[in-house]
Amino acid sequence: MLSLQVVGHLLGVPIIILVTFNTVLGG
Repeated sequence: MLSLQVVGHLLGVPIIILVTFNTVLGG
């Protein structure tokens, strides 16, 4: 489903940013 791909992308991008930010702060 296209909607699921859009939702997954919208949810995946912030998660990647949060993980990267957390890694930078943790490092």
